[in-house]
Amino acid sequence: MTDKVEVKALRPFEGEEGYKDARSKPFTVSRNRFAELKANGLVEETGGTKKADPSENKKAPEASNKSGARS
Repeated sequence: MTDKVEVKALRPFEGEEGYKDARSKPFTVSRNRFAELKANGLVEETGGTKKADPSENKKAPEASNKSGARS
């Protein structure tokens, strides 16, 4: 599961994302990184979870030239 989470820094820190503080724009991290940062009270989730759009996984519409009845 490689979902990404959009977060906002609550306190200043410097890590693999660079320097972040409360004035920084929201940024995206992995779920595992989010768990690490949240456990230390450094970030909060902004609600922007990145996932595959479920509409991309829909079944294709039935072809109009197909007929269930045979003559």
